[in-house]
Amino acid sequence: MSKINWARMTWLEIQQAQKRNPVVIIPIGTVETHGPHTLVGLETIISERLAEEVAKRTNSLVLPVTPFGHSDSFAEIPGTIFIRPEVLEGFYEDIFRSVFKFGFDHLLFLTAHVPNQPIIKRVFRKMRAEKGILAASLNPGRIAPSYVRDLFEKPTEVRGHGAEPGLSLAEYLCPEDVSREGAKPSQSLKEFRGFEAEGMSIKFQGFDVLMPINMEDIAPETCGYGDPTQGGPEMGKIMFERMVDVVTAFVEKFKQMDTWLEEA
Repeated sequence: MSKINWARMTWLEIQQAQKRNPVVIIPIGTVETHGPHTLVGLETIISERLAEEVAKRTNSLVLPVTPFGHSDSFAEIPGTIFIRPEVLEGFYEDIFRSVFKFGFDHLLFLTAHVPNQPIIKRVFRKMRAEKGILAASLNPGRIAPSYVRDLFEKPTEVRGHGAEPGLSLAEYLCPEDVSREGAKPSQSLKEFRGFEAEGMSIKFQGFDVLMPINMEDIAPETCGYGDPTQGGPEMGKIMFERMVDVVTAFVEKFKQMDTWLEEA
């Protein structure tokens, strides 16, 4: 199999790899709180490991992970690295331009963390208008929760920022860094200044209300919510392998797609 790690290749090897027109996988993560039992770099680790496993299966190329993201909702909690959105947009755009410049026209961003996605979307829109090229992004953090329903008896109770699916994934991917000692169901607030609260969302008559809520507003003691007492590395392994299968299938289809447009 050809080399897959961009950073461990020479420029000549990268030039040669371009001739087979591989998908280039660009993992994006965050460094922010995930409750008292989960690593602050969890989304970075998941994106990196997922990208590497998929690249092995599909003979794609994978860039070094970009570990930081838009984490303003967690900026006051120790350990969080918050990068301003305008800085991130320029950074992500420069990565896109650098890869595209050398003839790679199938770019897949593995964009962990929901607030990173609008930034990536703006970059994609700009590159579409300017270069006439389509790129794609998948969010690992949106894939894994779909499996919680299959693996847990009470999925709505265990899921949360600091519990599942992240905690089981962390125990599988880096077990030496995780401890459930003292774990107990997190008690996030169900009401915030007269309004219903669900996770970090404010609700009114069942609808989401856009309001700049921080994690410490909702879960001041744990800076996370959900039930971290269930799950384990076995469930993390199942979820991660399913994620690899899904992203692998997407890459195999994506690399057959014509990503060029005629409108630029």
